[in-house]
Amino acid sequence: VGWRLYTQGFLVATSNPKALIFFAAFLPQFIDPAASLLLQFVILGGTFGLVEFIYELILASTAQRIAPWLGTNGRWFNRAAGATFVGIGGVLTTVSRT
Repeated sequence: VGWRLYTQGFLVATSNPKALIFFAAFLPQFIDPAASLLLQFVILGGTFGLVEFIYELILASTAQRIAPWLGTNGRWFNRAAGATFVGIGGVLTTVSRT
């Protein structure tokens, strides 16, 4: 089951048009046409992958640590988050467009 889910997730992630558009817009500004394109793409892709992996690791670790707290205080957390979003929405209604 694990490999099937991994493969499915990989296919969904690599076929995501938003990711393709992001990389098509983001990477060219860091590419030197005179140098090896493959090496540059490998370095940029590897750097992005490493940063993404570290971010996901921190996110999963944090979620694991706060899961017991959310189990007992989840209702209050949801209410506070909802009130925050309602407050942000209220502030946005007062902002004028220029």
